[in-house]
Amino acid sequence: MFTPEDETEIKKRLEDVQNDVKLILFSQSLNCETCPETETLLRELSAISDKLKFEVLNPQLDRDKSEQYKITHVPTLILEGDRDYGIRYMGMPGGYEFASLLEDIISVGKRSSGLSEASRAKVQAVTEPLNLKVFVTPG
Repeated sequence: MFTPEDETEIKKRLEDVQNDVKLILFSQSLNCETCPETETLLRELSAISDKLKFEVLNPQLDRDKSEQYKITHVPTLILEGDRDYGIRYMGMPGGYEFASLLEDIISVGKRSSGLSEASRAKVQAVTEPLNLKVFVTPG
């Protein structure tokens, strides 16, 4: 899926990942057009760095995990480090989303958001659950 040049660039970017990052993909073979491509993409990505740990779960067969992560769509990718940071990708993280995925992997692998102290203080001031969604579409 990746060209040798892409793989070299991705490997270079992932050198900043200091800690393991778990890529948990909820996928299924029926009624999911992009699941096979997404699984291939993530399997190849995880092979580039020994810091990336890839796991595929089926929401129908792995119901406990599906309920734990509140899975409502497939494919859904979860990024975890030392904990669940709430990062979810619904749909295939290709195209424009792939660059965001790499940045998120690096942040989780560093265990750092990269936010300034002032921004962290503002986030800490949030006292109620926040459901923030970012939609990305090709322009």
